[in-house]
Amino acid sequence: MLFYVMVFLAMAAWGGSWVAGKVISKSLDFQVTVLLRLLFTLVSFVPLLFYFKDSLKVSRQTLLQIFFTSLVMVAINQLYFMGLQTGLAGIGGVLVPTLNPVLVFLLTLFLSHQKFHLKNFMIVLLGFIGGLLILEVWNISYVKLLASGNLFYLLCALAWAVFTLLGNSCLETTSIWVYSFYLYLFGSLVQLFFSLPFSLASIASQGGIFWTNLVFISLFAGTFSTTVYFMATRKIGSYKASSFSFLVPFSAVILSWFVLGEKPALSTLLGGALAVSSVYAINRARKNGAL
Repeated sequence: MLFYVMVFLAMAAWGGSWVAGKVISKSLDFQVTVLLRLLFTLVSFVPLLFYFKDSLKVSRQTLLQIFFTSLVMVAINQLYFMGLQTGLAGIGGVLVPTLNPVLVFLLTLFLSHQKFHLKNFMIVLLGFIGGLLILEVWNISYVKLLASGNLFYLLCALAWAVFTLLGNSCLETTSIWVYSFYLYLFGSLVQLFFSLPFSLASIASQGGIFWTNLVFISLFAGTFSTTVYFMATRKIGSYKASSFSFLVPFSAVILSWFVLGEKPALSTLLGGALAVSSVYAINRARKNGAL
């Protein structure tokens, strides 16, 4: 029972990270905020390395793979905060986690050169329609797409899909703890260059609300949720573990409503339901060996 409670809290934390990120998105320049988030998460993985007694010795090729993966992770974090500065946390919390598996599924089909059967087409189409509903495509224009922050959410979802595929490749040759340590180490160093043009002195003037939310998205939505998720994949299998991710968009919507007052539109709820259905179908296809 305790295990499933931890998994539920991990998924809720991922949903809540959109709310926490929105709260602090305008406190500092987003480049500085991203740096702090990566540094906090990096430090938190150090005790896990000692606990699991994993060696940091990896091949040069694996380090290079992790480095390129860290570049994508930096892009994800930047797009995350850029979207939250102008967009609604609830929409981001639905759009990104639901479109990401659909895009991963689509990229995998093309990269593995599999035939695009009607069943696969319908799965992708369902997720695509869900994304269009969340974006309210009937009102869309490039200016509104940019002003609403939804363009950044779309790019974030695409970056997450690429990050997922690159990360899976890296994890074939190293443990999750060593991978995560190097990932955030490289990511922090890369992000430092983006942060240097901005004043770091303003960090000291931030109050308790900023630090509380930063710790939440770094440690609870970062280290804790990632750790619990990978523990779940080992304990109950990747298929069952991935089904818990359905809780993420709904927790994001509910928390955004109660904390930020972002009342979800009917199109967001309907689009989220269609996208979640698509993710469920993707997981069923993987379980049955269809992909």
